[in-house]
Amino acid sequence: MSEFARYQHVERIFEDGEVAETYGLLTGRVHVFPKLDGANHCIYYDNSLGGVRFASRNQLLSEGYDSTGFWHYAAA
Repeated sequence: MSEFARYQHVERIFEDGEVAETYGLLTGRVHVFPKLDGANHCIYYDNSLGGVRFASRNQLLSEGYDSTGFWHYAAA
């Protein structure tokens, strides 16, 4: 990922078949990423900056803006 992508809502696929919200979700190329319940932070490499970035669910974090403390934890 080369730029920050805001949190995307994830629909659940039920074992007893697809529901209207997930119909066709598994058609074509599918990318699967791990998601732990309650994990709302990410670390990614930003190609344009040539460095690692940290983000919460919907915003970039930095040393000057670290509302959750995650930047200080992960950058250590």
